[in-house]
Amino acid sequence: MRILFTCFLLLFTYCSEAKANKYENCFASAEQDPELKTYPIAHSIAELKEQFEDNYQSQNRLKYRIYWDAKNKQYIQTIDNKNYFIPQNFITTIEKQITLSLKKGYADQVFYSDLGHAHIYFPEKTEFNLENLSSLLLLKKAKILYHTAELVKLREGDTLNGPLVPDFWLAWRYFTRNYIANNLDGKNLSVIFAKDQRYNTIRSIPGYIEKLQIRISAHKNGCFRYEQDGRELYFDLRIIRP
Repeated sequence: MRILFTCFLLLFTYCSEAKANKYENCFASAEQDPELKTYPIAHSIAELKEQFEDNYQSQNRLKYRIYWDAKNKQYIQTIDNKNYFIPQNFITTIEKQITLSLKKGYADQVFYSDLGHAHIYFPEKTEFNLENLSSLLLLKKAKILYHTAELVKLREGDTLNGPLVPDFWLAWRYFTRNYIANNLDGKNLSVIFAKDQRYNTIRSIPGYIEKLQIRISAHKNGCFRYEQDGRELYFDLRIIRP
């Protein structure tokens, strides 16, 4: 009985510490924190990975990111000097969608040069008010539009009008750089092609209107988690108005 009790106590202590450590790096950024590093356009998957590793190991985290409020036991996003609660379900959805994006090959690295932002669209008739942000982020009818390969050289010569680079990976990334996910759905991504649009960039969804954007940047001390090639990696997240 004493051995059983000791095992239970150790398990309880471990779970408590794990729960506490979950939020260890989820603190708010400070005004004096450095901005994210910027990188030149990447011309290959190797160059993109090298930039990512530099960004991931740097001291530069995403500023004005979502953080954990221990007192209220809620995630917080500050927008226009006001704090808003961010639901766990929404964050979990983004974690799953990032993991799925990488698994399907729609993105290779999680930082601005590749998978670093997305747009949140709501049905046109949605009554949008930031005061209801928590509820809006749980609206299943909302859609999230991802743009990837933001700073990857996918065309020869002129970035917008030149011919595609004769490289399978770069061509694949060009044709899959737009995809849409339903909010609160971490299992499905739908690739769409922007016919007759420069650089294959979708800028609207029929029947929907863009009301929010998200910024995503992986970092070794990031608040949230995603998986890539069997590794658990971390990222920070910020919600802004477009």
